[in-house]
Amino acid sequence: MKAKILLSLFVAVAMLAACKKNNPVITDQPKKLKYLTQVIAVQGAVTTTTYYTYDDNKRLISEKTGDNTTNYIYNGNELFSVEYLSKSGTNTSRSTDELYYADGLVQTLTHKFYSGDGSVTLQSALGFAYNNGKLTETHNDGHLTYYYYEGNNLSKIQHEQYNLTFSYDDRKNKFLNLPAALKNVALQLNKIEYLSSNNITVETDSSLEPGTYTYNYDSDGYPTGATLNYKTNTYLNTKYTYVYKEL
Repeated sequence: MKAKILLSLFVAVAMLAACKKNNPVITDQPKKLKYLTQVIAVQGAVTTTTYYTYDDNKRLISEKTGDNTTNYIYNGNELFSVEYLSKSGTNTSRSTDELYYADGLVQTLTHKFYSGDGSVTLQSALGFAYNNGKLTETHNDGHLTYYYYEGNNLSKIQHEQYNLTFSYDDRKNKFLNLPAALKNVALQLNKIEYLSSNNITVETDSSLEPGTYTYNYDSDGYPTGATLNYKTNTYLNTKYTYVYKEL
Protein backbone atom coordinates (compact mmCIF):
# COMPACT_ATOMS: atom_id res chain seq x y z
CA MET A 1 0.00 0.00 0.00
CA LYS A 2 2.80 2.34 1.02
CA ALA A 3 4.57 1.59 -2.25
CA LYS A 4 1.47 2.53 -4.25
CA ILE A 5 1.17 5.84 -2.39
CA LEU A 6 4.83 6.65 -3.01
CA LEU A 7 4.43 5.75 -6.69
CA SER A 8 1.38 8.02 -6.98
CA LEU A 9 3.26 10.91 -5.39
CA PHE A 10 6.19 10.35 -7.74
CA VAL A 11 3.91 10.45 -10.77
CA ALA A 12 2.18 13.62 -9.53
CA VAL A 13 5.50 15.41 -8.97
CA ALA A 14 6.74 14.32 -12.39
CA MET A 15 3.56 15.60 -14.06
CA LEU A 16 3.83 18.92 -12.22
CA ALA A 17 7.44 19.32 -13.32
CA ALA A 18 6.46 18.57 -16.92
CA CYS A 19 3.70 21.19 -16.76
CA LYS A 20 6.19 23.80 -15.53
CA LYS A 21 8.53 23.01 -18.43
CA ASN A 22 5.71 23.26 -20.95
CA ASN A 23 4.36 26.47 -19.37
CA PRO A 24 7.33 28.74 -18.70
CA VAL A 25 6.82 31.65 -16.34
CA ILE A 26 6.01 34.85 -18.26
CA THR A 27 7.29 38.05 -16.71
CA ASP A 28 5.79 41.42 -17.54
CA GLN A 29 8.00 43.51 -19.80
CA PRO A 30 8.23 47.27 -19.15
CA LYS A 31 5.78 49.07 -21.39
CA LYS A 32 7.47 51.10 -24.08
CA LEU A 33 6.57 54.78 -24.30
CA LYS A 34 6.43 57.09 -27.28
CA TYR A 35 9.19 59.66 -27.69
CA LEU A 36 9.07 62.42 -30.27
CA THR A 37 11.86 62.01 -32.84
CA GLN A 38 10.85 64.46 -35.60
CA VAL A 39 8.77 67.59 -36.05
CA ILE A 40 8.19 68.54 -39.68
CA ALA A 41 6.95 72.12 -40.08
CA VAL A 42 5.66 73.51 -43.37
CA GLN A 43 5.20 77.28 -43.52
CA GLY A 44 4.39 78.53 -46.99
CA ALA A 45 7.02 77.10 -49.35
CA VAL A 46 9.50 76.40 -46.55
CA THR A 47 9.78 72.98 -44.87
CA THR A 48 11.82 72.62 -41.68
CA THR A 49 12.54 69.36 -39.86
CA THR A 50 13.69 69.14 -36.26
CA TYR A 51 15.29 65.87 -35.09
CA TYR A 52 15.36 64.68 -31.48
CA THR A 53 17.90 62.11 -30.22
CA TYR A 54 17.85 60.16 -26.93
CA ASP A 55 20.45 58.21 -24.95
CA ASP A 56 20.11 54.71 -23.47
CA ASN A 57 18.42 56.22 -20.40
CA LYS A 58 15.71 57.75 -22.63
CA ARG A 59 16.97 61.26 -21.95
CA LEU A 60 16.84 63.86 -24.71
CA ILE A 61 20.46 64.61 -25.60
CA SER A 62 20.22 66.58 -28.84
CA GLU A 63 17.83 68.66 -30.91
CA LYS A 64 18.84 69.57 -34.46
CA THR A 65 17.17 71.92 -36.95
CA GLY A 66 19.12 72.63 -40.13
CA ASP A 67 22.52 74.00 -39.08
CA ASN A 68 21.44 74.61 -35.50
CA THR A 69 22.06 71.99 -32.81
CA THR A 70 21.18 71.96 -29.12
CA ASN A 71 22.99 69.45 -26.90
CA TYR A 72 21.78 68.53 -23.41
CA ILE A 73 24.40 67.42 -20.87
CA TYR A 74 23.30 65.65 -17.67
CA ASN A 75 24.90 65.05 -14.31
CA GLY A 76 23.07 62.14 -12.70
CA ASN A 77 19.41 63.08 -12.41
CA GLU A 78 19.99 66.76 -13.16
CA LEU A 79 20.51 68.69 -16.36
CA PHE A 80 23.98 70.18 -15.98
CA SER A 81 24.33 72.38 -19.07
CA VAL A 82 22.98 73.07 -22.55
CA GLU A 83 25.19 73.75 -25.57
CA TYR A 84 23.96 75.70 -28.61
CA LEU A 85 25.81 75.37 -31.91
CA SER A 86 24.98 77.31 -35.06
CA LYS A 87 26.81 76.86 -38.35
CA SER A 88 27.16 79.55 -40.99
CA GLY A 89 29.37 78.49 -43.87
CA THR A 90 32.65 77.33 -42.33
CA ASN A 91 32.02 79.15 -39.05
CA THR A 92 30.27 77.72 -36.00
CA SER A 93 29.05 79.96 -33.20
CA ARG A 94 28.76 78.47 -29.72
CA SER A 95 26.95 79.43 -26.54
CA THR A 96 25.99 77.58 -23.38
CA ASP A 97 23.55 77.63 -20.49
CA GLU A 98 25.05 76.48 -17.19
CA LEU A 99 22.61 75.54 -14.44
CA TYR A 100 23.27 75.81 -10.71
CA TYR A 101 21.03 73.97 -8.24
CA ALA A 102 20.04 74.19 -4.59
CA ASP A 103 17.65 71.72 -2.95
CA GLY A 104 16.93 70.16 -6.34
CA LEU A 105 15.83 73.43 -7.99
CA VAL A 106 17.73 75.62 -10.44
CA GLN A 107 18.63 78.86 -8.67
CA THR A 108 20.80 80.45 -11.35
CA LEU A 109 21.32 80.01 -15.08
CA THR A 110 24.41 81.55 -16.63
CA HIS A 111 24.36 82.10 -20.38
CA LYS A 112 27.77 82.36 -22.07
CA PHE A 113 28.78 83.31 -25.61
CA TYR A 114 32.15 82.10 -26.92
CA SER A 115 34.57 83.40 -29.53
CA GLY A 116 36.37 81.21 -32.05
CA ASP A 117 39.29 80.62 -29.66
CA GLY A 118 36.94 79.38 -26.93
CA SER A 119 37.10 82.46 -24.71
CA VAL A 120 33.89 83.91 -23.22
CA THR A 121 32.88 87.13 -24.97
CA LEU A 122 29.57 87.81 -23.23
CA GLN A 123 27.91 86.47 -20.12
CA SER A 124 24.53 87.01 -18.48
CA ALA A 125 22.71 85.43 -15.55
CA LEU A 126 19.11 84.62 -14.69
CA GLY A 127 17.77 84.06 -11.20
CA PHE A 128 14.63 82.13 -10.27
CA ALA A 129 11.98 82.00 -7.55
CA TYR A 130 9.59 79.12 -6.80
CA ASN A 131 6.35 78.32 -5.01
CA ASN A 132 5.79 74.67 -4.05
CA GLY A 133 8.42 73.61 -6.55
CA LYS A 134 6.92 75.51 -9.51
CA LEU A 135 8.79 78.35 -11.16
CA THR A 136 6.93 81.60 -10.48
CA GLU A 137 9.47 84.31 -11.22
CA THR A 138 12.58 85.00 -13.31
CA HIS A 139 14.76 88.03 -12.72
CA ASN A 140 17.53 89.42 -14.92
CA ASP A 141 19.19 92.80 -14.26
CA GLY A 142 16.05 94.10 -12.57
CA HIS A 143 13.68 92.80 -15.24
CA LEU A 144 11.04 90.42 -13.89
CA THR A 145 8.97 87.73 -15.60
CA TYR A 146 6.08 85.99 -13.80
CA TYR A 147 4.58 82.54 -14.50
CA TYR A 148 1.04 81.31 -13.73
CA TYR A 149 -0.45 77.82 -13.94
CA GLU A 150 -3.71 75.94 -14.26
CA GLY A 151 -3.14 72.42 -12.99
CA ASN A 152 -0.03 71.01 -14.70
CA ASN A 153 -0.18 73.49 -17.58
CA LEU A 154 1.44 76.90 -17.87
CA SER A 155 -1.39 79.39 -18.43
CA LYS A 156 0.31 82.80 -18.51
CA ILE A 157 3.68 84.53 -18.80
CA GLN A 158 3.71 88.16 -17.68
CA HIS A 159 6.60 90.44 -18.58
CA GLU A 160 6.94 94.21 -18.44
CA GLN A 161 6.95 94.34 -22.26
CA TYR A 162 4.51 91.55 -23.16
CA ASN A 163 1.95 89.01 -21.92
CA LEU A 164 1.47 85.47 -23.23
CA THR A 165 -1.54 83.30 -22.40
CA PHE A 166 -2.15 79.65 -23.30
CA SER A 167 -5.12 77.30 -23.60
CA TYR A 168 -4.79 73.51 -23.89
CA ASP A 169 -6.48 70.33 -25.10
CA ASP A 170 -7.03 67.31 -22.85
CA ARG A 171 -4.70 64.94 -24.75
CA LYS A 172 -1.10 63.83 -24.19
CA ASN A 173 1.62 66.37 -24.78
CA LYS A 174 3.93 65.24 -27.58
CA PHE A 175 6.82 65.79 -25.15
CA LEU A 176 5.03 63.96 -22.32
CA ASN A 177 7.75 61.37 -21.74
CA LEU A 178 10.74 63.68 -21.48
CA PRO A 179 12.74 63.06 -18.27
CA ALA A 180 12.00 65.11 -15.18
CA ALA A 181 15.56 66.44 -15.34
CA LEU A 182 14.58 68.37 -18.47
CA LYS A 183 10.94 69.11 -17.66
CA ASN A 184 11.98 70.69 -14.37
CA VAL A 185 14.02 73.33 -16.20
CA ALA A 186 11.84 73.74 -19.30
CA LEU A 187 10.78 77.31 -18.53
CA GLN A 188 14.27 78.32 -17.48
CA LEU A 189 15.37 77.23 -20.97
CA ASN A 190 12.35 78.89 -22.63
CA LYS A 191 11.03 75.48 -23.72
CA ILE A 192 7.36 76.08 -22.91
CA GLU A 193 6.05 73.02 -24.74
CA TYR A 194 8.33 70.70 -22.75
CA LEU A 195 6.68 71.56 -19.46
CA SER A 196 2.92 71.10 -19.70
CA SER A 197 0.90 67.87 -19.62
CA ASN A 198 -1.27 68.81 -22.60
CA ASN A 199 -0.94 70.51 -26.00
CA ILE A 200 -1.37 74.24 -26.60
CA THR A 201 -4.55 75.01 -28.57
CA VAL A 202 -4.56 78.82 -28.35
CA GLU A 203 -1.53 81.04 -27.82
CA THR A 204 -2.26 84.72 -27.28
CA ASP A 205 0.46 87.35 -27.49
CA SER A 206 -0.39 90.86 -26.31
CA SER A 207 1.36 92.24 -29.41
CA LEU A 208 -0.07 89.74 -31.92
CA GLU A 209 -3.41 88.17 -32.77
CA PRO A 210 -4.12 84.73 -31.21
CA GLY A 211 -2.73 81.66 -32.94
CA THR A 212 -4.98 78.58 -32.92
CA TYR A 213 -3.74 74.97 -33.10
CA THR A 214 -5.90 72.13 -34.42
CA TYR A 215 -4.60 68.59 -33.83
CA ASN A 216 -4.95 65.06 -35.17
CA TYR A 217 -4.35 62.26 -32.67
CA ASP A 218 -3.42 58.59 -32.73
CA SER A 219 -5.21 55.84 -30.80
CA ASP A 220 -2.97 56.45 -27.75
CA GLY A 221 -3.94 60.10 -27.53
CA TYR A 222 -0.68 61.57 -28.86
CA PRO A 223 -0.88 64.27 -31.54
CA THR A 224 0.31 63.13 -34.96
CA GLY A 225 -0.09 66.49 -36.65
CA ALA A 226 -1.32 70.03 -36.15
CA THR A 227 -2.15 73.21 -38.03
CA LEU A 228 -1.41 76.66 -36.63
CA ASN A 229 -3.71 79.32 -38.06
CA TYR A 230 -3.90 83.12 -37.84
CA LYS A 231 -6.85 85.02 -39.27
CA THR A 232 -4.97 88.03 -40.62
CA ASN A 233 -1.25 87.15 -40.36
CA THR A 234 -1.71 84.15 -42.62
CA TYR A 235 1.97 84.11 -43.57
CA LEU A 236 2.54 82.59 -40.11
CA ASN A 237 0.18 79.66 -40.75
CA THR A 238 2.08 76.40 -40.28
CA LYS A 239 1.35 72.69 -40.70
CA TYR A 240 3.13 70.25 -38.37
CA THR A 241 3.74 66.51 -38.56
CA TYR A 242 4.94 64.64 -35.45
CA VAL A 243 6.94 61.39 -35.68
CA TYR A 244 7.50 59.11 -32.66
CA LYS A 245 9.57 56.11 -31.68
CA GLU A 246 8.80 53.65 -28.89
CA LEU A 247 11.63 53.36 -26.34
